[in-house]
This record gives sequence, C-alpha cells and structure tokens, in this order.
Amino acid sequence: MSLPGLQVKITRPTEITVTGLTEDFQPITMVAEGLEARVIQHEIDHLNGILIVDHQGKLNRKMTLDKWMKKTIQFRRHERKLAA
Repeated sequence: MSLPGLQVKITRPTEITVTGLTEDFQPITMVAEGLEARVIQHEIDHLNGILIVDHQGKLNRKMTLDKWMKKTIQFRRHERKLAA
C-alpha cells in the first residue's frame, strides 16, 4: 500500500480491454469487468507511477494528503506511547 489507510473515491470504467504480451512475447488481448477491471486499472496506474490521489484535482489532492499526513503522524505518536 503506497498510502496506507487512505481512501479516495474515483470513477473508473467498469469494463476494459487490455492488450499486452505473454511471457513468450506473444500479443494478448483481455476483457475485464467489475472488480477485475478496477484492479487492473489500479495496477497499470502503479506501473505508470500514478497514485490514487493523482486522479484528484490539485487542491483536493493537497487537502487529502494533508489530512492523511496528520492522521499518520497521530498514529505514529500513539504507537510510540504504547511502546514506551
């Protein structure tokens, strides 16, 4: 998980067609629907260096990341108190 605990609602196509190569470098085409389509799009985003927050506008992305960072810092402080 690139940003643990962060959830961002984004709209993705529910059906996709993906083309690529097999392990033997043979062309392949695949149609995916529903959850499978969402997962493939998510993983392709990662291959392209795109995080879920990159689907947001600049202002929303900043607000989302600021909120996530604040929660992360609070969680880590809490963890340190428990470990002490």
